[in-house]
Amino acid sequence: MQNKLQEKALKGSNRGKFIEAALGLKISFIEMEQQILHIGYGKNAIWLDGFFTSKTPVISSKFSKHKLMMVNLLKKIGYLLR
Repeated sequence: MQNKLQEKALKGSNRGKFIEAALGLKISFIEMEQQILHIGYGKNAIWLDGFFTSKTPVISSKFSKHKLMMVNLLKKIGYLLR
């Protein structure tokens, strides 16, 4: 298990620690685009990108600047694009 976590974590990133904590607490998580994690359910869910959370404009700004990344995310969550 630890080896799988280390493979997913970037060097110098706390991503692996967030994944490990989510697994330990039995909280669901989804790996989204560009190393962004979606942790939890419903209104209590949060997005993490390094030290930034969905409470800051950093993640939304990242998606607005990278249209292809946003398209891939929408496809991943099942939103049909026309």
